[in-house]
Amino acid sequence: MARRAITSGKGFYQIRVELDKFRKITARAARQVGVNAAEVVRDIAIDTLEQLYDGTPVDKGQASAGWLDGFRKLNAPEPPLKGTDAQKVAQGRRQGVAVVNLEGKRPSVTFTNAVPHIVPLEFGHSGQAPNGFFRRTMARTRRALGRRFVKQVFKGVRI
Repeated sequence: MARRAITSGKGFYQIRVELDKFRKITARAARQVGVNAAEVVRDIAIDTLEQLYDGTPVDKGQASAGWLDGFRKLNAPEPPLKGTDAQKVAQGRRQGVAVVNLEGKRPSVTFTNAVPHIVPLEFGHSGQAPNGFFRRTMARTRRALGRRFVKQVFKGVRI
């Protein structure tokens, strides 16, 4: 359900997470049952972002810092900084971008981590995540989508 892309361009690599298809399905279902689609999208985006941040291998902290803009734009508490090099962490912050639109009928969230070595890390360059972290996180997110939506739909309903 979640669309993902690992792309390269202009001398850098980026990982981009888009939940467009999920957003469309959620918005349609939300209208039918009266669920706040923006709340569901935000909750899943924060959970996905936390998993990406926690799963990203850390040496100096640049790669994991590439996810931090998402926490700020989602008004979510920022996790403790990881890494040993404040300059690399600051650089990683600048190389990550989140676009969050939770208004209107089509709430959406996009995270882009353009740290140059993010793709090699995904494909086992680090012993901390030899099987990657991004694809594993997206697989967990896909499995959780249905459960999250059902939980939101039946929130407050007693059986």
